Amino acid sequence: MFAPVTVKCLPDMAETVSDIFTIPKLLTPLCKVLILGGINEAAQLAAILVEQGFDVISSLAGRTKDPMPLAGSVRIGGFGGLDGLVAFIKDNSIDVLID
Repeated sequence: MFAPVTVKCLPDMAETVSDIFTIPKLLTPLCKVLILGGINEAAQLAAILVEQGFDVISSLAGRTKDPMPLAGSVRIGGFGGLDGLVAFIKDNSIDVLID
């Protein structure tokens, strides 16, 4: 389909995240990425993507009172169902959704 580009994890992340993330060449730093969730691997992936130049929005459900700092932009709260999620994706020109 398309050739992958590899992005190596930061050394301190190697124990909790795979040593290599494979990101299709189709995804370029011009892509806008929405990550649903902000704990552990999702937060580490956000940091890696931001470091690579991607425009990342992490969406947190709002269950944690004091979430840890995340790379990129952060939104807190639900979308109000599937229609709300679709509207958010369209309104914010999201290219990639990671759940």
